[in-house]
Amino acid sequence: MIHILAAAMMMAAPTPADTVTGCLSKGKDAGTYEIASGGKTWPVMSKSVKLDGHVGHTVTLTGTAGKSGTFDATKLAMKSASCM
Repeated sequence: MIHILAAAMMMAAPTPADTVTGCLSKGKDAGTYEIASGGKTWPVMSKSVKLDGHVGHTVTLTGTAGKSGTFDATKLAMKSASCM
């Protein structure tokens, strides 16, 4: 019985969120965004975070890094009003 309860608790545990900090910029297509960090650039999408007001800022995005390389942001924290 204890093993079943422990297994159920492990399955219900939340997945740790991914984070990336870098410079947010507009993507190649209208309404798309990218974040550059550590020499790599990821496409960014979000249904819950307004990204347009943070273009050109250094931000930390929290969310999920997809297998396709796209980052789905669920939270944004501004670190700097510039990308310097």
